[in-house]
Amino acid sequence: MTSSDSNPITSELGDHRDYLLRFAQRQLRDRALAEDLVHDVLATAIAGSARFEHRSSLRTWLTGILKHKIVDAVRRRAGECSLDALMEAGDAWPVPPALTDLADPSVLAEQRQSLAHALSRIEALPASLRRAFEMRVLLEHSTSEVCRALAISEGNLWVRLHRARKELAAA
Repeated sequence: MTSSDSNPITSELGDHRDYLLRFAQRQLRDRALAEDLVHDVLATAIAGSARFEHRSSLRTWLTGILKHKIVDAVRRRAGECSLDALMEAGDAWPVPPALTDLADPSVLAEQRQSLAHALSRIEALPASLRRAFEMRVLLEHSTSEVCRALAISEGNLWVRLHRARKELAAA
């Protein structure tokens, strides 16, 4: 008797892999990281299958595990600066401002000017893009909150955010 014969959940996991991978890719926009997280989810599900109490569907349980893994991955990556991306883009190395520069009135004035310019560009966005961008990026509402407030799908929200970022980058 194999381990998949003794554990019915293990035999069903493969049926949900493609769905989990699509879900992770939509959230992360990184296929390699999505693959890694789905692999982790399946390994976690196998290891914790005894805790699955069938109070929800298997797909719902797996998606819940995946959501937690995505949040953890995003938190880990939030403080990272990709050196590869900097090298490919040809950008200069980010240099934090010196503490003495923060007290310099000309630096403060320049920062205020940059902020005012960025805010005016955001204000110039079409209303549907601006509202989605403000709620998700500036106010940091969850995806589900934004979708509920704007009565749109998650996919539509990602399209609006992409378009808003594209317009802001072009301006």
